[in-house]
Amino acid sequence: MDVDFDAAILAHSRWKKRLTDLIEGASTEVLDPEKVGRDDQCDLGKWIQSVPPEVRQDPDFGKLVVEHAAFHKQASSIIRLVQQGNRVAAQEGIGPSSEYLRKSIAVINLIGTLRHRIK
Repeated sequence: MDVDFDAAILAHSRWKKRLTDLIEGASTEVLDPEKVGRDDQCDLGKWIQSVPPEVRQDPDFGKLVVEHAAFHKQASSIIRLVQQGNRVAAQEGIGPSSEYLRKSIAVINLIGTLRHRIK
């Protein structure tokens, strides 16, 4: 399975808007925290599961696997906070010093690094 690295970066970049809309009540999207929390449901996650062994040996690939899984756990936690009615904590959870944002940036940076190395 090939992955469109640019599309993967864009998809992960869009999560902040999706979560912000959810927190602000401006979203009609139904987000299941169980599904979002899984790192094998998005295109990038499916690609990660299918890469050949030579790619798996790349140290940045290993970092991507870890950061990508952590990103999805953070996004899932934000959704749960909204579902519990704790919008303030959810907003803080995607804020500038949040773990969510750190994981999001790490995933995007690692995708970019691997895009150049693999292609």
